[in-house]
Amino acid sequence: MSQEAIPSWNANVVPDPPPPSDLQDEVADALSNHIHLMPSLMDSPFTSEEVHAAAKAMKKTTAPGPDGVPAALLSHGPPIFYTLLTDIFNFSWERGVLPLDWKKAEAFALFKKGDHSDPSSYRLISVTNTVMRLFERLVYGRLVSHLDSNQFFTSNQAGFRKKLSTLDNICKLVRDMYASMRKGKSLPVVFLDIIKAFDRVPHSLLLYKLSALAGVTGRAWGWLRAFLMDRKFRVGQNGQHSDWFSASAGVPQGYVLSPLLFAIFINDLDPDCLSHLPLR
Repeated sequence: MSQEAIPSWNANVVPDPPPPSDLQDEVADALSNHIHLMPSLMDSPFTSEEVHAAAKAMKKTTAPGPDGVPAALLSHGPPIFYTLLTDIFNFSWERGVLPLDWKKAEAFALFKKGDHSDPSSYRLISVTNTVMRLFERLVYGRLVSHLDSNQFFTSNQAGFRKKLSTLDNICKLVRDMYASMRKGKSLPVVFLDIIKAFDRVPHSLLLYKLSALAGVTGRAWGWLRAFLMDRKFRVGQNGQHSDWFSASAGVPQGYVLSPLLFAIFINDLDPDCLSHLPLR
């Protein structure tokens, strides 16, 4: 509701204030309780059939990442190729570890709108290793199956979900508007626009919500912790690259899992979910 202009980009941005101390204590306590040791139905190892099916489903025209591996190569390998890939993925899944190179991304700036000389007019899109993208597809399938079977998402969450879109919420809004008009009543509406939403997700709070609200524990939680931590990216343009930078927060644009993780993070913003939060 403010009339003030949206702040412009600043290299010396003051970090977001920490959450309230009681929430900090609860998050720290949850993350120290060895969530990755708690058994989960998602703990089972991947099979070579799963890996092969996920590889065939990848877009063949997608650009290769820093590893230089074309997506088409992953979908046309011999049986031993998928057996070896499965062994590598299961080693990572069971131990909650990832090679550092798999957490590096080549980023490029996609112009949105505004002043071409203003860095805030661009969105960074990450191009990750192709093998890592294949692994993410496998984990994505496990997470979606778990969340859907437990009816985790609120009925009002239409973004980043299969067979749903923001058009569903627009239809709901139009329906409620006409209903209010027929009754001669006004309809208060609030729109919330989160600036650089993906970049502002704190890893500790996301991991807390994954376990406390979404019920993601065991190997899945341990692997996602490794996936989020110690990520690096650099920006490239016309063969020139910046230094490597650490990404200490946020779910990066361009990753397979990022939209789903963001939807999990904001799911409890729905008014229907507020009364069910474990925090008091």
